[in-house]
Amino acid sequence: MGRCQPTPPTFVAEFRLDATPRQRAVVQRRLRAGAQVYNRCLQVGLERLAAMRADPRYEEARRLPASRERGAAFAELRREHGVREYDLQGVGSAVRGCYLGEQIGAHEAQTVATRAFRAVEEHAYGKRGRPRFRATRRGLDSVEGKSSDSAVRFGRRVIDGEERPVLCWGRSLAMPLRIEAGNPVQLWAAIHVAGGGLRHARLVRRRVKGREYLYAQLVIQDRPCPRHQVGTGLVGADLGPSTIAVVSDSEVALERFCAELEPQWQRVRRLQRRLDRQHRAGSPACFDERGRHLRGRCAWTRSRRARLTQVALAEAHRRTAAQRRSLHGNLVNRILSHGTDIRIERLSYRAWQRGHFSRSVRDRAPGLFVSELKRKAASAGGSVVEFDTRTTALSQVCVCGRRERKPLQLRVHGCPCGIRAQRDVFSALLARHVDPRTQALDARAAQRELSMRHDIAARTASIPGPNRQLGWHPAARTEASVRAGRPQPAATTGEAA
Repeated sequence: MGRCQPTPPTFVAEFRLDATPRQRAVVQRRLRAGAQVYNRCLQVGLERLAAMRADPRYEEARRLPASRERGAAFAELRREHGVREYDLQGVGSAVRGCYLGEQIGAHEAQTVATRAFRAVEEHAYGKRGRPRFRATRRGLDSVEGKSSDSAVRFGRRVIDGEERPVLCWGRSLAMPLRIEAGNPVQLWAAIHVAGGGLRHARLVRRRVKGREYLYAQLVIQDRPCPRHQVGTGLVGADLGPSTIAVVSDSEVALERFCAELEPQWQRVRRLQRRLDRQHRAGSPACFDERGRHLRGRCAWTRSRRARLTQVALAEAHRRTAAQRRSLHGNLVNRILSHGTDIRIERLSYRAWQRGHFSRSVRDRAPGLFVSELKRKAASAGGSVVEFDTRTTALSQVCVCGRRERKPLQLRVHGCPCGIRAQRDVFSALLARHVDPRTQALDARAAQRELSMRHDIAARTASIPGPNRQLGWHPAARTEASVRAGRPQPAATTGEAA
């Protein structure tokens, strides 16, 4: 068998849709039909998974050692019981035999079935709990096609005597795209769509400030618009529950992780307390004599003010998620501007969430940040190497070979050999010298670099907290892109002293 071909890079360009009330009603009806298709595929997938696990051959296959025979045994079980993506796509196509076929196309039903299959597959591998069914009254929040000529597709229509780009869903529904003047991503997408780089289109529904808006996402086969200079150096990083330390060839930084989100957390907490007061005042029968909420379905009929509080709380959560995603992307881009060969420790974020850092992990989402870092590093031609903390123990070792456990409240690394540096920064420096193949620390190379790097001890030894943010790597030249002539990120973001 030949080698698998690497997946070509893709990027997504988003456009807001100018839909009429009638078109919104049609989209709402079709998204409800998509939820019914998803629920049916998910139900069949869970039933087939339970039947496969009840088969005696399943336990026999589990007891086999990791080998080709074990994989072949599980593949045969999945084929016989129909627990494959192709099988669930057949279920999605069969569901369209009723009235749902008038609302959702064949390609869209197959992509919805693929979404249900992935949920069942992650549940089967223990990566997530039992997947939940979607509320039919609300429907799905996104539907996509499989190719550029599916029912959900990009096209052009003459509207009010002017040819405009539209997102089509079937023959009767065509919603114009709103083009933002000066948007480099949309201009970059228009160039590639004209060149035939469009793979498929996606319709997304979002709720902003209590109102629903429709967006078109075009998945285009090419690299995204280059907006910053990508470095070629080696970067070591140490990620904590609330701080992140980065050491590159020319930069040492220690900053708070998603520190700009603190005002949003305070607003969410105030809205949650207000909603709790309204709940207790509007439905005291839902609580016992000690003020605890009773189990079972809540019979609280929300007042108008309570509904407004719910809308404000949902908007605060949406803003928090959007700002967190933006902060993650900004930090990832700053790291990649120093180098694409990144080395970090493999951490258990679930253990953090179950321990004393549950609130910090919930708000900062370090696992999501690492996933974004891996995705963008791979897109830039680099990689993120993770190594086991049990074998390296970078927070306990020194370049002289001494190893000592330190309590978490001790933030400065001090060794009798004379080395003194901030603990997280020192771990990030050691991460640069971990061999990716043997997962072993090269202490001599780390000691040589430490003797030549006066910025590590000078900037972090006397100040235990964060004292410097990671800045953009200065671009050697202006990249030939649609942003030519615009200020480089190094000139707009700057560095905090």
